[in-house]
Amino acid sequence: MRIIEIEALENGAHRNQTNSTDMPIPEGWAVIPDDMELPYSFPFVYVTVEGDRVISLAPAPIAPPDPIHENVPVEDIVNALLGVETDE
Repeated sequence: MRIIEIEALENGAHRNQTNSTDMPIPEGWAVIPDDMELPYSFPFVYVTVEGDRVISLAPAPIAPPDPIHENVPVEDIVNALLGVETDE
């Protein structure tokens, strides 16, 4: 089962989750039918729901990458995750 948060995030994307078990649908979320094709822009989509079921997903503009994280060397990311301080 795949679910999607009905309200988009600030960047236009929708949070979504896939679960292999049936579970209660959280408030503000809806089920995407298994046979529904996901648009190329997923999770940047326009969502139409009836009750707690998605009836259509349409492509939406894909937000550009966050410029703060563009072109950050992998070494810098690894060092930050490991807590390694570098001389700069």
